Amino acid sequence: MLFAVRRAAQHVGQLVVLGAVAAALSGTLAGATAMIDHAVDGGVARLVADADPMDRTLVIDAPAYGSDPKSVDAAIQTAFGSTVRTAIARSTWTQAPLDDIAGAGAPHDITSIVVVADPDIADHAALTQGTWPTGDEGAISAAGAALLRVAPGDTIVSGGVPIPLVGVWRPLDAAAAHWAGEPSPGSGRDGSSVGPVLVGASVLGAIDQGGRLRWTVTPSHAMAEASIAPARAGIARLSAQIDQLNTGGLGMRVTGGWDATLARAAAAAASARSVLAIPVVLLVVVGALVLGVLARGVGLRLRDEVDLLRRRGASRAAVLAEVAGISGAVGIVALAAGTLAGVLAGSPPTAALGPALLSASAAFVLITAVFTGAALSPPGARDDVTRQTVAGIAGAAVLAAVLAALAAAQLLTTGLAPDGSADIAAAAAPALAIIAAGLIGALIAGPVAAVAARAARGLRGLAGVLALRRLARRAPIVLAGVLSLSLAAGAALFAVVAVAGAGSAAGEATAAAVGADVRAVYDTSPIVDASSPALDARGIDVPDTDDGSAHVYTAFVSMITAGQVSGRLVALPAAVLTAEAQVAASDLAPGAALALGDTLELEVTASAPEGLVAPHAARASIRAWFVDPSGAPQTATVGTVPVDRRAHRLSVPVRAGDRLAAVEASAPAPSGDPSPADEMQLQIVAHGSEHSASLGLTLDEGRRLDRGVTIDDVDAQADVVVTRAFADALALHPGDNVSLALGTLAKPVSARVTAVRDRLPGIGSARGVAMDFTALTGRALHLGGSVPAADQIWAQTSDVAGVSAALRAAARTPVRIVTATSIGTAALIDPMLKLMTAGVAIVALLAVVGFAAVATTGIHDRREETMPLRAFGFTSAQQKRSTTIELSVSAALAVVVGVVAGTVIAVWLGPALVGALTAGGLT
Repeated sequence: MLFAVRRAAQHVGQLVVLGAVAAALSGTLAGATAMIDHAVDGGVARLVADADPMDRTLVIDAPAYGSDPKSVDAAIQTAFGSTVRTAIARSTWTQAPLDDIAGAGAPHDITSIVVVADPDIADHAALTQGTWPTGDEGAISAAGAALLRVAPGDTIVSGGVPIPLVGVWRPLDAAAAHWAGEPSPGSGRDGSSVGPVLVGASVLGAIDQGGRLRWTVTPSHAMAEASIAPARAGIARLSAQIDQLNTGGLGMRVTGGWDATLARAAAAAASARSVLAIPVVLLVVVGALVLGVLARGVGLRLRDEVDLLRRRGASRAAVLAEVAGISGAVGIVALAAGTLAGVLAGSPPTAALGPALLSASAAFVLITAVFTGAALSPPGARDDVTRQTVAGIAGAAVLAAVLAALAAAQLLTTGLAPDGSADIAAAAAPALAIIAAGLIGALIAGPVAAVAARAARGLRGLAGVLALRRLARRAPIVLAGVLSLSLAAGAALFAVVAVAGAGSAAGEATAAAVGADVRAVYDTSPIVDASSPALDARGIDVPDTDDGSAHVYTAFVSMITAGQVSGRLVALPAAVLTAEAQVAASDLAPGAALALGDTLELEVTASAPEGLVAPHAARASIRAWFVDPSGAPQTATVGTVPVDRRAHRLSVPVRAGDRLAAVEASAPAPSGDPSPADEMQLQIVAHGSEHSASLGLTLDEGRRLDRGVTIDDVDAQADVVVTRAFADALALHPGDNVSLALGTLAKPVSARVTAVRDRLPGIGSARGVAMDFTALTGRALHLGGSVPAADQIWAQTSDVAGVSAALRAAARTPVRIVTATSIGTAALIDPMLKLMTAGVAIVALLAVVGFAAVATTGIHDRREETMPLRAFGFTSAQQKRSTTIELSVSAALAVVVGVVAGTVIAVWLGPALVGALTAGGLT
């Protein structure tokens, strides 16, 4: 044992380097494991926290009278148990008639109020005036108080029940999940109702027996990757239990997007982990190469001593035991370094020990095997390339190529996380392809050098020829050196070409899916309905920003079908669509409505058929259709005119920016036998600010409503822009015609494809169609029937938070705020891409160390050739020059192979990698 220690001490320098590399490799792998875990958990927590409140909440809705609240409470507790910590709140909501306010009468346009009984409201709201109510008292939200013009001391009468107001409150966060998507705490309105008015449960029961109980269930802690599966299982159990409780048609339901957000987080986490398979695989391969080269170098240094021991009777087992002792010391160092790195990276010691032990064990086995093989090799044996060497490299290259092809097929067809879990095989495709290319480079290095040596015979000087001949026959340089540098260069180029652009490409895909900086999706009627106010972006009080006010506009989004292919339709203002889709305004041909001043003036003449005289009581109702600056339709009643063949002037105020889209005439349905009043003609002249429009309408027994459209070219094909996915599904090209069926329209819209784009705003790269909102409104009015209503408000702004709050404050119906942060996966993907870049850098550093080790070993092996070469006339300077050329050529060859391979693989698999990072990640 003493002699073994002394022999090891003679080569302490090499052993220190071997131990340092093993420790660095183990520490890197163990530390990276801990960093990946923390990055994924932090990304999951941010992704869930950044989602819209209703996308991280479950809402259980049940009738207040008839359901069993205790059963629902028990179902929630049973579903989640102790595996997922949740915050649960219960409240009762209803809309009740507004009878009176302190005897003065309610405002004429407000006929109902929102009433809520919420025992936990003090945790989510703050008083601005008065006190919290007790007994039969009430307190109203600040927004509701402003609309009703009430204050503490006033009394609201609802359903015959007086409610003395004793306080005014405001929500701490109007978007909080506690409100279950109810808009009134922030805006004061829920449809046509105002509030909410906070009362006790007994008061609410006296007012209305039709209230609804609402439970909100949200995570009470930061979500981590490990809690996703238990939470989703709990959601599924809860939904099943609520279905069992929903007997007798109680109308209980579970809503909210928490499960969808968790599914998005799981897919993003799996993709993020999969991305890191590329540097991890390369790190393991290059690390193994470096350790093998270093261990081989130490073994060759001890080869003569081991041969002497063998001649004196030492067995192979004794040599193996001695080597195992040295390797064990290196393994212990690696184990300690890995554990320490994991702990420093934030993992508990027990968790850090696992990866460190695995790395140290693998290093021990590899070093022992290579060290022993080199030490037991015959002294003086030349390390030339043999047929066995070539066969081994060729076999490894073929195996790596086959595995790379299979993994690439997996990546190209199913992505990184096909079932929500990481597909390591698919993720390893780029790394395996780089390894295959490196092995091929190592395989051809020898033949290339041999050919070059023959070609260089006629040149002056023998240093180059000697270098090339050495390169052609020396296995360590060809295999280890070329391979390690090839892998590093390939990984670096792949990172530069593919990975560096993956984050920005994923961001662009998310931005296209959102369509704007902020998108507010309102739960409103899909058609223009006189009973529900139309969305109007001009009513949004958006904050000013450093670069000016936000650009706010309305949009319409709906599903469409073309034949058997379905997709999404997005209708936007023409100016926005031309800019976002990069289409010339002349190609889009947006519809132009009649420009107006501040008043619409109509001259209407109604007459019965020639020869008939209409009854004195016969009248026609006139309604005007407008489009706002966004192209969204709105309607207003203008008045009625008698059927007396005389011109009657009607007028209606017009909001600034509105244009006239159509004039609509209608008559009551006939009763009994047809009469002259059942058929009438109307001549209408609409006076615009620039010119007038003359319209002729006819009403008869079969048609009680007719419209005259003032938007240009409504009978022509509408120009649309389609995504490439939609075009490919229908084999469409620019100039082709397509018929688009929209559920709210009476007939399909005939359209012409003016352009095909990879992505469109609000659609992304999915199947979809975009068109001018005014043109869509004109076609709907022309086709008859219902007219699509704006259901979203979009904003381009640098103040995302401020504009989001403004959009919520103006909401009269539940609203979902969509931003790149709320639906994207950057919280997970961006840190992983940074870690991948760091991993590639470490691979490159290890490769340089490996090449240096190979060079050192080669130089040492050259010493035995020094004297014979000097006998042939090679001076010391020529030999040094030859060694320099040999190393330079091998390094250049390795870098060229790696650069070419990395670029080709990035072009081949890079788009699939980027697509996999975004596919399924958006909600």
